[in-house]
Amino acid sequence: MLQLGPATRTLAVQDAADKANAEKRKVKGTVKLVEGNEVWVSLGTNNGFAKGDKIRIYQPINKTNKKGEVVATTYAAVGEITLTKVQKDKSMGEYGGSTTINEDWPVADVAVDIESLD
Repeated sequence: MLQLGPATRTLAVQDAADKANAEKRKVKGTVKLVEGNEVWVSLGTNNGFAKGDKIRIYQPINKTNKKGEVVATTYAAVGEITLTKVQKDKSMGEYGGSTTINEDWPVADVAVDIESLD
């Protein structure tokens, strides 16, 4: 029996949907709640995320001049979570790292360079 793969049109539609979803995921979120090893973030299905996706957590580092003015903020990656619960505007994943995570720290898709996001 001959088995055919998806038609070219089907593959093109799927490819376009995948690209649109990847664009939606180019967004910076924040840690909303840390409860034990559960970390809730402000990214959800509205941002193209689904159960099993990985989110990187960053510690913001303010660069100040001699006057104490914040000139720039850089980010140090401190860990990742794999999403286990995903809702429209938030998601939860379990964190197993040793760094203490704080609320309001930035998060982003592991495939995205957070420095390139607004």
